[in-house]
Amino acid sequence: MLQKDRDGREDIVFRHRWRPVGLRRSAEAGTGRGRLRARIASPGFGQLVCVSGWAGMALDPALRIPVLDQGLWLHQQVRELFPSSQWFPDRLIPRTDPDRRGWSIDTSSDRYYVDDWADEYFVAAHGTELYQAELGQRILCADARSDGSDVLAWLTSI
Repeated sequence: MLQKDRDGREDIVFRHRWRPVGLRRSAEAGTGRGRLRARIASPGFGQLVCVSGWAGMALDPALRIPVLDQGLWLHQQVRELFPSSQWFPDRLIPRTDPDRRGWSIDTSSDRYYVDDWADEYFVAAHGTELYQAELGQRILCADARSDGSDVLAWLTSI
């Protein structure tokens, strides 16, 4: 999801189930090697709010990842999409409960939401009416089997 925080800066909340094959395909198709990061950064979005299962894992005490290393660990999972080990962790806000990620979306803020499960999680938290009204504009229900071109096209359109 991309959103503006209280002082008017725009934030990003991004959720997509990129599988290793998808990462290779996305790199070949143009979303890898920093192209996705450039698309996200170009409109001036300042933060990445990660609501994926990776965020939950990074923060899980069972993995014993030190707090200061959690952002770097998360970056390792998506480094083909966000190659800069500085850019990603500097903008990262991980959420710990991916199963309730829809509730972490502040619908009163200026935000954008990308999730291959948006139709389930956003609807559960905020209802079908708002989901339908914002689908394709502030919400993208990304295709988990895509090469990422759907996300890039949507980012270009907002």
